[in-house]
Amino acid sequence: MTDHSILPPSSAFRRMLCPGSRALEKLYPQSSNRHSIEGQIAHHVAALAVTERLMKPGEMTPLGVVDSDMVEGAKLYAHTINLAKSHPGHSVHVETKIDIKSIHDECWGTCDAWYYSNKRLYVWDYKYGHKIVEPEGNWQLIAYAAGILDILFLEPIQEVNLVIVQPRGYTANSLVRTWRTTVNELQPYFDRLRLSEAEAMKENAPLTPSAKACEWCNARMHCPALQKKTSEPIQPLQETLEITNEKLSVNLKEINERIALLTSLQTILSAIAVERIVAGQSIPGFFLESGRGSQVWKSSPEEVIQIGQLFGCELQKPIDVITPKQAIKAGIPTEVVTKHSELMPGALKLKEFT
Repeated sequence: MTDHSILPPSSAFRRMLCPGSRALEKLYPQSSNRHSIEGQIAHHVAALAVTERLMKPGEMTPLGVVDSDMVEGAKLYAHTINLAKSHPGHSVHVETKIDIKSIHDECWGTCDAWYYSNKRLYVWDYKYGHKIVEPEGNWQLIAYAAGILDILFLEPIQEVNLVIVQPRGYTANSLVRTWRTTVNELQPYFDRLRLSEAEAMKENAPLTPSAKACEWCNARMHCPALQKKTSEPIQPLQETLEITNEKLSVNLKEINERIALLTSLQTILSAIAVERIVAGQSIPGFFLESGRGSQVWKSSPEEVIQIGQLFGCELQKPIDVITPKQAIKAGIPTEVVTKHSELMPGALKLKEFT
């Protein structure tokens, strides 16, 4: 076994859509960026909240400083796991390496957390990004479930709970989403995953670019199949008024797919350009512009709560204070809020000179 999994569960879905992505990504491993580092710090804080203690905003980790969003996310994660614990003698396994040899000898990874008790298995995946991830049919969780079931092969299991905890998944119905299933219902998924991973390990496995497969692929900038697909001419349209509904559907789908693929390439190239400009380099024709920032309290939570009490307003949340904008809506004078808050700069955006 190497230090890096050849078939990591995190990219099982991509290999299912594009078997050749495994070999291509091996040539172009992912480099760290501010988003990946932020995610690693958030995972560290969340794991520590379950196993040892809750860190505080401003504390340092080996990768950087902890912020309040990471702490709030860790609270949600720990609370979710604690709700599932039903037997004091059964411990939660946090950040444990799982061999998934029942899927493929080269498939293994580090599971965020899992727990077994009273014939119920829970597998948690902590997602710190904003893009909504659903648990049902989630191949990363399915792969980990397969490996954990190998560990528990003698234990009776009535229910399998595959859980996504996503503290910044604001557009979802819930920040904690669970797929309740059974071992029997998962068997067809395991069978499909075995076939997919075997195909990905074949020499010259095909590259099949698509919007979903390419979105997070580390090698998309170097993919010959993607470059070919995005440069091929689109089939010429007929006269707009005479085009059939079937032809209209085909053209729209082809154009939408092409836009999604080009957007995927644009995203990674823009990220590289931003990093280089921040480092002091010049990208001809482009500059950075700060996005709209958000106003945050610069006074301590205790001071903010006292301000609210002076004006007869409750500014305290169960574990924090409400935002400055919410305080103004609650009735605090704008000039008072401005005195005790500050406008934080927004994210840097790449702009093209016109």
